Amino acid sequence: MKFLKQKLSDWFLDIPLVVVSLLGIIVTVFSCIYADSVMRSEIIERAQVMAQAVNIENVTGLSGEVLDINDERYIALKKKLVQLRMTDPEKIRFVYVMKKKGNEIVFLADSELETSEDMSPPGQIYEEVDTDFLAVFNNPSATYAHLSRDRWGYWMSAAIPIISSSSNPIAIIGLDVDAQKIYFKSIIIAGSVPFLVSLLMISIILATRKVRKEREKSLKDKAEVLSIASHEIRSPIAGIMWAIEGLVRSNQSSISQQVRTRLMEVHGNANLVMGRLNNLLALHRLERTDEKLIFSNVSLKELIDKSFSVLLFPIEQKRLTIIISEGCEKLNVNGDKDRLWIAISNVISNAVKYSLPETTIKCTCEVSAHKILLWIENESLVMSGDDISKVFEHHRGSKTSVETGNGMGLPLTKKIIEMHGGSVSFTSDVAGKTKVVITIPSTQKIA
Repeated sequence: MKFLKQKLSDWFLDIPLVVVSLLGIIVTVFSCIYADSVMRSEIIERAQVMAQAVNIENVTGLSGEVLDINDERYIALKKKLVQLRMTDPEKIRFVYVMKKKGNEIVFLADSELETSEDMSPPGQIYEEVDTDFLAVFNNPSATYAHLSRDRWGYWMSAAIPIISSSSNPIAIIGLDVDAQKIYFKSIIIAGSVPFLVSLLMISIILATRKVRKEREKSLKDKAEVLSIASHEIRSPIAGIMWAIEGLVRSNQSSISQQVRTRLMEVHGNANLVMGRLNNLLALHRLERTDEKLIFSNVSLKELIDKSFSVLLFPIEQKRLTIIISEGCEKLNVNGDKDRLWIAISNVISNAVKYSLPETTIKCTCEVSAHKILLWIENESLVMSGDDISKVFEHHRGSKTSVETGNGMGLPLTKKIIEMHGGSVSFTSDVAGKTKVVITIPSTQKIA
């Protein structure tokens, strides 16, 4: 069952990883497609503007043969193509006019100077013709924007028909943009942002998983240490406490009052260490992510009696009077029995520990507005305002108490009670009368 829970936990962590990865791929692909669409639309618009700028008479008057090179109309057309290319020379590499001559596509003029080795003289046959490109010569409304490869390089090319006064295509005007330097660069830039964002999110998820696994390992290591502490330390301490209790209580013991007092101090310190170990173990169980509260119908009186039963020796030595109101007798709460006992026993242990000798500890229970209230009152030394404000902080030691607290009891109690949907309050007046009120949601009252 534990293995299955671990697997389910791992799969649950894989869900955001898969979702982010898929979203990253989808958004990256969409961004690239969108950038491609924008690029194609842009060069088609440029070609359309160029087609409007060309003098149709200069086009119709050319034969598409090498002899056109000396024709004034050729010179004028070529000059115009050079001007059109220079409107954006960083992006546009070639601007040209072609016509269909028989079954062949030939150049009429291009934007290259006569001295350029890339110049296409009039009449040069364009052999790298595909079906879509050929359609522009026959359809006056056709447009062409495709990646193409020819003898001059790899291009994103656009072509638009040049229309005669009779609305028939007489030639096409085309332009080439370097595919590697311009087109693919634009696509990569467009796709890099969502890709990098998704990569960052994936890195965060993986880092979170790593931290989680390290934390689980740390908790496992801590559990082993605490397990050793529970077995190897608590047992000897309990044995010492029992031995001391036997010596102090024995009427036949020949030990002096001074030694008896020292033994009681040793017993108190041993009890303090035992309390710290119990709280450490409880804190560890609460910190574990796989630990859940186990709710059941719990007798409040049983929890109170059990808490006092492990403190009979210090109660006897201080000659304390314990009063438990009748209201606690038949009250049940819905909660985790073990953890509620830890919470209540911590409060009662503090009451016994800090109570002045020959005073009274009173436990009062009451049901109010679907809540069960447990008051635990005792008389101790007067506490300072600073001590009162810090009772729920870890590692607090009261400066006015006759004994030293471990600083984990009340914070642990508060955490456990809040896990049950309740609350804990602490008050202490100028006379040293201390009251802790535990409030827990009520589910039923036993008659």
